[in-house]
Amino acid sequence: MADPDEIHNTIISGAKLQGTNMCILMLAILIASIGLNMNSTAVIIGAMLISPLMGGITAIGYGIATNDLTLSKGAAIRLCIQVVICLITSTIYFTISPITTASSEASRPNHTYSVGRSYCPFWRTCRHNRSDP
Repeated sequence: MADPDEIHNTIISGAKLQGTNMCILMLAILIASIGLNMNSTAVIIGAMLISPLMGGITAIGYGIATNDLTLSKGAAIRLCIQVVICLITSTIYFTISPITTASSEASRPNHTYSVGRSYCPFWRTCRHNRSDP
C-alpha cells in the first residue's frame, strides 16, 4: 500500500507544467491533428494515450477529494494553459497542412479480412455472413 505522502507527491508531479510535458503534449496534438485530418480513429486514440493532460485532471480530482481547493485551482489553471497550448498547436498544424481533404476510414480496404481469407482453411464456413465470391 502506498503512503499518502507518496501519492500526493506523485499526483502533484504529474500536474506540473514542465518542458518535457509540453513537448510531449505538442507532439500528441500534432499526431491527433494528423489523425483528424486523415479521419483515422486509431491515430487519434494513440495520441490520447501519449498525451500528458491526464495529470492535471487527476490533480483536480485529487484536490477535490482531499478538500485541497488550492491544489484543484492550480491544477485547473495549468490544465487550461495546456488546452490553450493544444489549440495553438493544432491551429498552426491545420494552417500549414498540405492535406485539404479527409480520407474516409470506411473506404479503406480491410486488410484483416483479406489476411483471414488467405489463411483460413475453412473459408467457406467462416464467410457465411459475407457476400464475397
